Amino acid sequence: MVDDNKNEDQLNINDSRQTVDGSNPAEAPSYVVPSPLNGAGAASVVETTNNTLGIIGLVAGITGFLMVACCWPLGILLGITALVCGFLAKSRKQRFAGAGIILGIITLITAVIFVIIVINLFGIYSPYFLNELIYQFEYY
Repeated sequence: MVDDNKNEDQLNINDSRQTVDGSNPAEAPSYVVPSPLNGAGAASVVETTNNTLGIIGLVAGITGFLMVACCWPLGILLGITALVCGFLAKSRKQRFAGAGIILGIITLITAVIFVIIVINLFGIYSPYFLNELIYQFEYY
């Protein structure tokens, strides 16, 4: 009987929770899990957080930064992906949102600098490269 009262008190404590900013935690996704401590089948509420967009932005930013030197179009696409996922994660108040935004910006800046350097090196010192580039644009 003491155990039953203890479980009821725990359920009441879980129901009266508030977040740090004072908002209602009922807005956060949650699901009901049967309590293994109570044989009567009382349920407790477990909160889940979804950080998928933040993690995708983080991974895309890191991978894009590494891809800039060997495959810069892929680096640019991953940088844009990191920015988009970072801003979406920030709007949903997820973790790693700032990392995705910062890495996306760094990746895009690095890719632009890399492309400018490559075009300047091969365009100035090799007229064949510039002529071939112009020919390719005229051909299509």
